[in-house]
Amino acid sequence: MRILNQRIEAAYPELEEEAGAIYALPTMSAEGALAKIELGLAVQGPFDWRDHALELVEEGLKDLRDMIGLKRGDDISAHDEVGGF
Repeated sequence: MRILNQRIEAAYPELEEEAGAIYALPTMSAEGALAKIELGLAVQGPFDWRDHALELVEEGLKDLRDMIGLKRGDDISAHDEVGGF
């Protein structure tokens, strides 16, 4: 278990770098927005938001809303919408 945990921990920096690169890409479709949300949730660690995870989720939600014509209240954060407190 310890070895597996070390391998997982070693992969996080590359995952975060790739998530940052994907965050920088423009969203071209509802599928792309959904992919950003799903990737952000996958990058999310078990305790705290990892670098770029929250950004990907927020960007994906914003882009998806724009594409389907929905607006959200300015007082609701993406963190609250995806199960935050």
